[in-house]
Amino acid sequence: MRAKNGQTHYLSDDYHHIEIKYLKPGTRYFYECLFLRVNRLPPDILRKNETQQHRIGNNQIFSKSNESTFLTPPAPGQWYPPPLDRSIKFAVLGDLATRSQSRETVRHLEQNFLVVDCILLAGDISYANCNHFKWDTWMDMMGNHSFFQTIPMQVALGNHDLDWNIESEMGLAYEKRFHFLPYEFGNAFYSFTFGPSKHIVLSSYSSFRPGSVQYEWLLSELRSVDRTQIPWLLIMLHCPIYTTFKIHREEIFIKDAKLYLESIFVEYRVNFVISGHIHSYMRTVPTINDEPNPRGPVYIIQGNGGRQANEKYFNPKQAEEWVRVRDHAMYGYGTLELLNVTHARWKWVKTGFDSKEEWGLRGGFEPDFNVSDEELVTNQLFADEQ
Repeated sequence: MRAKNGQTHYLSDDYHHIEIKYLKPGTRYFYECLFLRVNRLPPDILRKNETQQHRIGNNQIFSKSNESTFLTPPAPGQWYPPPLDRSIKFAVLGDLATRSQSRETVRHLEQNFLVVDCILLAGDISYANCNHFKWDTWMDMMGNHSFFQTIPMQVALGNHDLDWNIESEMGLAYEKRFHFLPYEFGNAFYSFTFGPSKHIVLSSYSSFRPGSVQYEWLLSELRSVDRTQIPWLLIMLHCPIYTTFKIHREEIFIKDAKLYLESIFVEYRVNFVISGHIHSYMRTVPTINDEPNPRGPVYIIQGNGGRQANEKYFNPKQAEEWVRVRDHAMYGYGTLELLNVTHARWKWVKTGFDSKEEWGLRGGFEPDFNVSDEELVTNQLFADEQ
């Protein structure tokens, strides 16, 4: 892979993808990683020099990680069994990068990771932009925190993850580092089930148009969800469908998504649509066709993870009627807690802001410390009963 420094070939430190089968749901497991030195000498010579306890077969164990742990999700349609017997909470963020504000967001996650079950990262992960050293810097930043070894993280593909200016390597660095199962379409789009919630991760940079591979796959995924068993349905994609901000409004990725996806999200009673891309924060009320409607999805822009938080509003004086909360000065992430079949709690967690000295060429805005966002959300499946 090429790097921006002119290096023709670039190799990161070794990274591996391991599939572990036959794990039980809702169960805590412990693990450590062993690093082996492959020996070519015959076994009888090797045994004269070192004890068997430092070997796996003929291979010498020369290093190993600290022991870590993870908790598997509940079975599909289930909640955590006793003794946990509790709600399920996701941390939601986007456009993280490796700036000082990025690190502050990550530190805040570290302080609160014991109450988070899974992290949803809506693209623009490292902002490598073909500089592959930045991918390693991002991995090092995350690897310094225990939650990265303990909590599952699911990511969507962002434009700054694509390495789009080298066509033969488009998305290659992303694909080498994130390998989600099932793998029919690479990492462009995929789905997973986490207890009572179904998550569909889409690619903003693959076609949404009817007849396309992604569109037909999405329909098959939506049709397969039994909402009597899986009451919560979440979509994650990098580019938003609804936005209160001025930037990116005319991008085809946004316009196509609204044109071709909104109606099927409404039809299948999608609960939340999570995005990044725009470096600010917004949450809508349940919305259909630009009007508040209790049957429609809640659209969230959580693009203020650390890269920037400074986008201009499209309507500076008055937010659109479907906007519940918006902000363009504070960094942070969100938490989505599934309380039961009928209700979830959304909360925006603020982690910092740029001083005027940090605004740079793109400018910035004074933070409004009175802005906050925490609300109980009713599952749209039950909107007709209200």
